Amino acid sequence: MSLLSRSSGMSGQFLDWPTSVSEWSGFLSRWGMETDVSVRALALGWYAHQLLGVRLVIISGFRDPARQTALRRQWDAGCRSACGIAVRPAERSAHSDRIAFDVTATVPPTPAQWVRIGEIGEALGLRWGGRFSTPDRPHFDGR
Repeated sequence: MSLLSRSSGMSGQFLDWPTSVSEWSGFLSRWGMETDVSVRALALGWYAHQLLGVRLVIISGFRDPARQTALRRQWDAGCRSACGIAVRPAERSAHSDRIAFDVTATVPPTPAQWVRIGEIGEALGLRWGGRFSTPDRPHFDGR
């Protein structure tokens, strides 16, 4: 049984490769991302664990426009780290287009590990938020 069917103890889901159709279906329906981005998210998790020993956990995938607006309002009201928001949410988000996800790790990565995780994501064809003008290390998208 893969960790996709077990709780990670966090509000996310371990990025382990699904081993059955039902696990694939569960992953795709839970996070609502396009299939190609989901595959790259899983590959990112696998490589980060294999190469760096970092267990990534997906914490956000698809966000409907109402959720995106609510996050932006929380940020504007001053709720930042307590609300789990790293940067001010955009008006138009790749999350709303089903091509973005955010990750965290079971043990916080070092700055050097974040750079390697970002490079792995980029090698998989993802855009890494760590390179944004206001860095958002946990963010990856398929733009």
